[in-house]
Amino acid sequence: MGCRASYIVNRYINYSNYCILSCQFCSFDRKKRDADGFQLTVEECPPRPARRCALASPNCTLWAGCTPPLPFSYYTDMLKALRALDARLQFEMLHGD
Repeated sequence: MGCRASYIVNRYINYSNYCILSCQFCSFDRKKRDADGFQLTVEECPPRPARRCALASPNCTLWAGCTPPLPFSYYTDMLKALRALDARLQFEMLHGD
């Protein structure tokens, strides 16, 4: 038996770096008043996995801090727009904590 290694290619989309918490140990520590803070619109999200996921993997993770409240439709509309790129895309959403 030889040794084998494998890996999964997973693409991350950081759709926001705003966070309502004030942790000092992660990169999701921006407030709305910070010049380097961002939150992608639903329209800005699909080009990212189109460039990345289509090249290597259907696995896509949406990641952000504990964002200020967003309407539920933001997330459902984002997933619909991303799924329209390729029905094979698989998602998980993670929020920093």
